[in-house]
Amino acid sequence: MRVGLDELVLAEPDPLAVDEGSLLTHLADAHRDSVTRLTRLADPWLLHGAVRVLPLALDRHGITLRCEYARNQRDLRLPFPAPVRKASQVGEQIQLLLTAARACPKRRHLPARP
Repeated sequence: MRVGLDELVLAEPDPLAVDEGSLLTHLADAHRDSVTRLTRLADPWLLHGAVRVLPLALDRHGITLRCEYARNQRDLRLPFPAPVRKASQVGEQIQLLLTAARACPKRRHLPARP
């Protein structure tokens, strides 16, 4: 999808732009188990051979996890059930993703960090 310059100029900033770094750091440092649990939402083929998964990006529409392998990496985009309008709503949306992940069949868990 292409976005024209006029649309870009008129677009509202993402409400998580200012807080993205601190939210990702908090998720990686304090909620490693949750990051790992989110991988249950991925197709099993994507996780085959993965050695680590880390939170990479966060915006109003979802979270992106980086799946690392011995020689490369892939990104996994997990859309939120609903877009967030402010940073305080991120936790609720991630909890909804975690609830969906709990309902998925158990899969091999990846280490969130070494």
